[in-house]
Amino acid sequence: MQIYLPVILLLILFSYFDFINLKQGQKWFFLVMIFILLVLQDGLRWETGTDWVAYKNYFEKIAGYVRPPFEPGYKFLNDIVYAASSNYSSFLIVHAVIIYSLCLKSINDYTKYPLITAFCFYCTFIGYMGMNRQYIALAICFFAIRYVISREMVKFLFCVIIASLFHLSATPFFIVYFLDRRVPKYIYLSIFIFAFMLNPVIISLGDRIISALPGHSLILERLRIRILDAGNITETLNPALNVILGLIKRIVIFLAIYLNLEELKEKIPSIKLMLNIYFISILIYVVFNNTIQTFVGRGSLYFGSLVEVFLLPCLIFLFKKKSMIQLVYAFVVLIMVMNAFRSTTVDLFTPYKGIFINTEYIREMQ
Repeated sequence: MQIYLPVILLLILFSYFDFINLKQGQKWFFLVMIFILLVLQDGLRWETGTDWVAYKNYFEKIAGYVRPPFEPGYKFLNDIVYAASSNYSSFLIVHAVIIYSLCLKSINDYTKYPLITAFCFYCTFIGYMGMNRQYIALAICFFAIRYVISREMVKFLFCVIIASLFHLSATPFFIVYFLDRRVPKYIYLSIFIFAFMLNPVIISLGDRIISALPGHSLILERLRIRILDAGNITETLNPALNVILGLIKRIVIFLAIYLNLEELKEKIPSIKLMLNIYFISILIYVVFNNTIQTFVGRGSLYFGSLVEVFLLPCLIFLFKKKSMIQLVYAFVVLIMVMNAFRSTTVDLFTPYKGIFINTEYIREMQ
């Protein structure tokens, strides 16, 4: 945590400015500082993060290395950067600039609490360093939400297609365009109950359903690759307690936002859309747990983690009393720090190794 903890503490300090009546443009100054910090941390890393060897060999076109069938968008970006510089750090910097410019621009545009949201974003996604393809796809989908809000379908679908050219898991994100609407509570409840009923069916028929699909061998191979390149993020088996706690967390967040939807609409106009996206993550969590677990991991990224960074700051400002706001803020900070700690206290991330720091450290890379 020698690198990660100072960054976390700095972001916590910055987040206090969301409690001050600063204009959104003034907060942008701090977001620019965060952008520079994250680009340097991600772009200058070396042998740190998931899938290091695979992506480095892919970029450097190592002799005898059989390049995996990665999506054409990622291949194109690799080839473009390689033509300018064969140094892998050059690619990582370009990669980081793309990701954090899209994500931080979106954070600034979608919420009145961009600095707390940026803190939540860092603590949630720090463990995704190294998931090069999907991280770009996530950032593009993140950016595309603006076109749902403005009802520009062509631009939204274009973004999802581009994201899918970096990682096919982004394809289902197209359904988000149809989620910007008020849903009656009985519809939520009915769909939720149906999802619980569907889970045992998927458990018993999941393999047969995939086997019956055209090109099922390719689908199974894609799933295998995605499990491998998910690193420490996607688990192939969740203990029952983790599943229950994960579901409780999602339901509590969902209900807290839903019961205060009208009040939050004044602060975050896109809150209705965010809530419906989050509901999709709950359905994915319920339907696919103990079946095709990678669906839970991948689905949680686009429909869950991506939206949670906006919903959690909303919980802080549901209260009127300053003492309660501070208490909930402290709770959110605690949860986020624990999440970051859990993500980075593994050998792939700790100690942080970069081209200027811990250069003598030898890490076994697979």
